[in-house]
Order: sequence, then structure tokens, then C-alpha cells
Amino acid sequence: MGTWTTTPRTWVAGEVVTASQFNANLRDFGRAFSDAWTSYTPTLTASTTNPTNWTQTGYFMQVGKLVVVKIRLVAGASMTAGSGTYRVALPVNAAYTAGTEFASGGVEMWDASANTIQIGIASPRNTDYLQITYPGTTTNTVGNAAPWTWAANDTITGTLTYEAA
Repeated sequence: MGTWTTTPRTWVAGEVVTASQFNANLRDFGRAFSDAWTSYTPTLTASTTNPTNWTQTGYFMQVGKLVVVKIRLVAGASMTAGSGTYRVALPVNAAYTAGTEFASGGVEMWDASANTIQIGIASPRNTDYLQITYPGTTTNTVGNAAPWTWAANDTITGTLTYEAA
């Protein structure tokens, strides 16, 4: 299941709860937290030319407007880095207004050839994708050559929590 978007019912004193009401308002809410997460493809694109040949794996859970996302991107042997700032598709559109981003998550980027790790922050930059920044200035966004030139077996993994639109 992994997703619960039912509007909670307003109960009336003395009302007899039916099985379907109980299931829609209590059971399904609990299942959103306990069932397997929903899989999705966190498509990696770029602002100029899209990268190619990356394995893109993701999962998400939605409870009401709360969305929690897990992503894993692995550069394949014949990958291309593309050009521009990287973007990763969100599974559910975010409630987003430029300059008021409250959502964020942690990201670990691994350079396999140098055995180097860089920590970053993921946040929505539009209603349908996230971008990753790393320490320095707010303009340090992950892209085809940042924080390094991407190559085979490099990875981007992380989690993000945000409000659905």
C-alpha cells in the first residue's frame, strides 16, 4: 500500500462505525506506515542535456500530504554525464512556492574511482523535481561536473520528506 490520502472523517456522537468506515479511516492510515513502500523511478535529468545509462531506483510512502522518498542512482559502465544541473523526478507533486522550500533531505554522493563521499541536501525546486546542493554556497548544485565528473559506479542515494501539493 504505502499511500493514504483519504480525508479523515468527522465523527458524530453516538454514531455506529461501520467496517468500511473503520477501514478507510483507521486501518488504511496505519497500513500507510507499515506496508511495503511504493516503488517509482526517480528519473535523473539535467537542465541542458540529460545523463544516460544510470540505474534509477526509488520508493516512497505518502500519508495525507506527508511524502517520504528514498532514491538510489547508480552510474552504469556506459553512462554519460549529460550537462547542466541535475534534477531528480519526485513521485508525487510537491506543494512548492519559490523561496519557501521547507522540505529537505540528506543525500550521499560517492565517487567510486576516488573512493570519496560528498554529503548534500535535496529539496524540491519545482513541483515535480528535486535538486541537490552540497556545502559551500547555495549555488553549489550537483550537475554533470559537480561535485566531480561523474563516471561508472558513482552513486547518489538519499531520502527526502516534503508536503504533497
